[in-house]
Amino acid sequence: MSIKADRGVCETSKQNHNGRIGSFKVLLPFDGEIVDGEPVQISRSNLIQDIKAGKTVVTISKRGGVWTRGSDVRVTSAGYLRTTLDDAEQDDLGDLPTFTQTFA
Repeated sequence: MSIKADRGVCETSKQNHNGRIGSFKVLLPFDGEIVDGEPVQISRSNLIQDIKAGKTVVTISKRGGVWTRGSDVRVTSAGYLRTTLDDAEQDDLGDLPTFTQTFA
């Protein structure tokens, strides 16, 4: 099954003290679909900018060697990134794996 999205978030850096994730690893689309490849690391501000510009951002996970679509990612009025409809004051993209951030 193909995943039609502009960004597929597959990993997050660990949250810092204010409940915000600093950066993300994402897969980018090829011909409008998320395909297997090397994830790129992007900053929080770039991901928020993409969402506010109308890009479709979803979580993805690999199961049985195949990427599967998770949930849509949204920005709350307070600027948190969430896959749930509540407005809790912390980022929450579900149970994605974490990585050590390599840029500020």
